[in-house]
Amino acid sequence: MRVHSSPGVAVRRTGVEPSAPGDRRRVEFAIRAAIAGAVAFQVFQRFVNNGYELSAYGRSLWYVSYEFGFVRRGLAGELLRRALGHTPTVPQVAIVQNAIAVITVLAAAWLVFVLCRQRTVIGYAIAALLAVSPFGFDFVGGSKRPDLVAFLLLALVAVWSTTTRVDPIVLGAVSGALLALSALFSEAGPLVVGPWLVLLVLVLARSRGRSRWECGIAGVLAAAPSVLALGALALTGRASAAVVAALEQVAPLDVGGRGTVFPYLDDTVMVSVGKVGTRFPVTSLVVGALLVGVICFLARRLRPVVASVISWALPTPAWRRLWVIGFVGVTVLLFGLGFDWMRWVTSIMFAASLAAGAIVVIVGRAVTPPGDTIRWYRPVPSRVALSLPAVTSLAIAGYLLLLPPLPTAVDNIGRAAHLLMNAPG
Repeated sequence: MRVHSSPGVAVRRTGVEPSAPGDRRRVEFAIRAAIAGAVAFQVFQRFVNNGYELSAYGRSLWYVSYEFGFVRRGLAGELLRRALGHTPTVPQVAIVQNAIAVITVLAAAWLVFVLCRQRTVIGYAIAALLAVSPFGFDFVGGSKRPDLVAFLLLALVAVWSTTTRVDPIVLGAVSGALLALSALFSEAGPLVVGPWLVLLVLVLARSRGRSRWECGIAGVLAAAPSVLALGALALTGRASAAVVAALEQVAPLDVGGRGTVFPYLDDTVMVSVGKVGTRFPVTSLVVGALLVGVICFLARRLRPVVASVISWALPTPAWRRLWVIGFVGVTVLLFGLGFDWMRWVTSIMFAASLAAGAIVVIVGRAVTPPGDTIRWYRPVPSRVALSLPAVTSLAIAGYLLLLPPLPTAVDNIGRAAHLLMNAPG
């Protein structure tokens, strides 16, 4: 075999060289096995911690319906009530909600599979982050609320956009309409998912070489229906005291009372903000920020790629400002409307992770991808050397994987320390 050590000079190398393709297959097999094991562990850990049980609040959400008039968050209960022909029992509610959780887990797992099938460094990197993140499969398995519908939608859109040649405008129109519909299940869904869905749709449009005008249409179609739906709910979705009492009366006895959604159905936006302001659950925000920081540390080498993709998908400063303003605006509103800030952090990170997974696949197939991403779309090396930074990253990933499932809120410093020290239960 001849190789050239310098131009015009031929050197013969003797001996048997290792099979690089074979070595690469073994490296990839090890990576895929580790990722699959991490996903399975996350799902198993969540099941061990809370199985299929619903909290009192989670159960009560399925008993809000339109039986006594239109009310926000009523679509899930209305569909279930009409499908069964009667007020659902608690076991029936548990079956439905767990079925939605399982489908969402499967959709997210399929996205991980699609990422691994790319057989690229960045594909495996994002798949691994999804697998070990405490904001991923743990959250999906434990979320027993109708707002999970919005995350299921985003997961399905991620799979749809990465496995078919769907037109970006069609994707924006269909996903935007369905996301607006999810607002009738829970207002939190569009507030969390909306910005990431818009970014995903814009990336798809750019990857197909569409004009800025077509990209803008696709983005507006993805965002506008949810804006209108949320505005309508703010104006007309508040339940009267009589409707609240009637809904609570028809719910099973173990669903009514303290710790349910019923006392909040007649709140206005300002009343909700006022209630949050009196409690200000800052500990949840601190813990969430710490964990987000750890995730960002693991993904630190991807920062140039992230910046490049964002500049490519949002090609003008005005577009970038608009997206940032939209994201910050809906996030502030989300945190102002509910106490469970840890759940908001988790929800946002999960939505961002799903969008990031789909974007990685889409950019890899782009007609003219952003230049800074090219070096990441290469096969994994046939040999892996574990440097000190690599060992540190693996240790941090293991720590995140072993974290107990995150709660909806962290009430005090003691509970925060209990959680961060990997103390289950």
